[in-house]
Amino acid sequence: MRTIYKAGPLLRLHDRGPAVKDVQELLNQSDRDGTKHIWSKTDFLEEDGIFGQLTLAKVREFQTKFGLQVDGIVGPKTKAELFAPQADRVDQAQGIAINWTLIAKGAIQSLQSYVRVLQFGGPKPTDPILARNVDALATHFHIFLPRPIPLPPGFPKPPGSGSANPLDLIEADDRLRFVFGVFDDVGFVLDQASIRQGHVFQSIGRNFAESKKPGLANKSGTTGDINEDGTILVNFPPGFAVTTPGLPFFRTIHQQASTVLHECCHYVRPRREGPVLVEDFAYGLPAFAGKAAKPGGHNYQQLTAEEAMHNAESYNLFAENVVFGADTRFGRFSSDLQTFECGTLGTFD
Repeated sequence: MRTIYKAGPLLRLHDRGPAVKDVQELLNQSDRDGTKHIWSKTDFLEEDGIFGQLTLAKVREFQTKFGLQVDGIVGPKTKAELFAPQADRVDQAQGIAINWTLIAKGAIQSLQSYVRVLQFGGPKPTDPILARNVDALATHFHIFLPRPIPLPPGFPKPPGSGSANPLDLIEADDRLRFVFGVFDDVGFVLDQASIRQGHVFQSIGRNFAESKKPGLANKSGTTGDINEDGTILVNFPPGFAVTTPGLPFFRTIHQQASTVLHECCHYVRPRREGPVLVEDFAYGLPAFAGKAAKPGGHNYQQLTAEEAMHNAESYNLFAENVVFGADTRFGRFSSDLQTFECGTLGTFD
């Protein structure tokens, strides 16, 4: 049974910590025009991370200014107004990620139908889209099916080759069913998520982001938490707009969508329904296939088929492949302005 994911935490009087400091910083930024106030009659806040009476008064003034419920509590709607530019980016990326997930599900269904054709000895279809999906399946999940049409001259040969052996087809069908289930769960998560309501997605500032434990943040700075009650939260800090922390490269909307889809892949099943099914094998830890990881990069082709089915980036990149009609691991299209290679910045000519 699927869980309806809950909202993020509220901030109120007497709370302390980096999240409160972020709110104080944003309130000051919103109210400041040089040395003058824009909408408040109270002093600028000391950004000390303590939700005291002055912060309470400022929050109430902010809520009055923007037509929110004046309760002095920083809930989802107040946070959405404070983090509006960040929320706009996440909304757009989320919409694209939903479309990618739907297209990926359709591709997997076409592959399942193709397996049934092979199982019952039917004629191979001559569909170039199906052929592209077969290649993407081999590249990102190491699930090999016979290619329905020959490769065009000069086209890179995908890894491995498929077999029409009945046992191989049964194994491929089982794996496709699992992959489809993950994409179906990701679609459910994306449908439930709302950064403006604090469901699944929530905005956080730089102070809260910097307070996260090392290892929880990926290259985009995005983090995910699974709560004790089985609900999930994916946190989007200001660094969501930067490809790698510390580098001044603005992420394109497609790179943002890629991050959204990747993070949702990790949390397709709440902890109370069993272990998390999708990890980050391709980031190198634990080592796999008997080979050590490359520092900071993907050991993508070292994955076994079983590991690839449990690797978040495999799902993200398969979806991109069937959407764009090309493998995007080694660079995106030049029209995408900024490109990256396996999580690091690169170029594509």
